[in-house]
Amino acid sequence: LVATEVISIEFQYFDGTMWQLQWDSSVQGLPKVIKITIALQRESKARTNPMEPGTLMSSITPETMREFGIDIYSVNAIIPGAHLLTAPQASGSGTSSMGF
Repeated sequence: LVATEVISIEFQYFDGTMWQLQWDSSVQGLPKVIKITIALQRESKARTNPMEPGTLMSSITPETMREFGIDIYSVNAIIPGAHLLTAPQASGSGTSSMGF
């Protein structure tokens, strides 16, 4: 455990049309945007009412945030040039072009 105040971290990937929770760039190419969301517990609340790290972001409600002293931060990271690198094309032989 590197940072005990981190309760949850989530990555979402935008393909230009919709947000996804999983991404495989070897199949899908690069996402246009990656959204990084992190939930941190304030130290004062962690001493008196600690919350278990690894909590799913979707289970953190406004009531949970108040009770456990959770702050949620989010940032969108735009991937420059993502539109230039398209998803790899499958080979005509029906085998993977991964190279292994």
